[in-house]
Amino acid sequence: NPGFLDAYYHRGEIKSQNGDYDGALVDFEAIITLDPNSPLGYNGRGIVRGITGDFESALQDFNLAINLDPDFAKAYANRGFIYDNMNNKDAALADISKAIELDPEYINYYYYRALVYAGLGKNELAIADFRKVLNKSDDEEQRTKALEFITALGGVP
Repeated sequence: NPGFLDAYYHRGEIKSQNGDYDGALVDFEAIITLDPNSPLGYNGRGIVRGITGDFESALQDFNLAINLDPDFAKAYANRGFIYDNMNNKDAALADISKAIELDPEYINYYYYRALVYAGLGKNELAIADFRKVLNKSDDEEQRTKALEFITALGGVP
């Protein structure tokens, strides 16, 4: 039943957000057991593994999720975050750009890509993405941070 998978996924997300990583892993692994062909379990487990610093295992999980669903934008973005944490900026940029290609309306991807661009010293590209965030985000804190980054990078809002 796909409803069970979604319920496990959302419960795992809540547990993870509350710092119950072991409990979250139990829920994400339940998804994998119930449906090994669902990318949700691997994506969720990859997030928890990344948060807890197990980057290699997180990469394996995101690779599995992407192999199961090549159009799963969140898995690309999550793998990009792991690559960024591993200081592989080029791979991070490729994955986050792929997430944007798959889901161009999700403004957070532009914010994350701007951070990677800035880390690579590609300030004009970073500023362009931060401007998109500034103009389209509903999150006031995110917009404020984007404005601060634009200014720090020498851009004009």
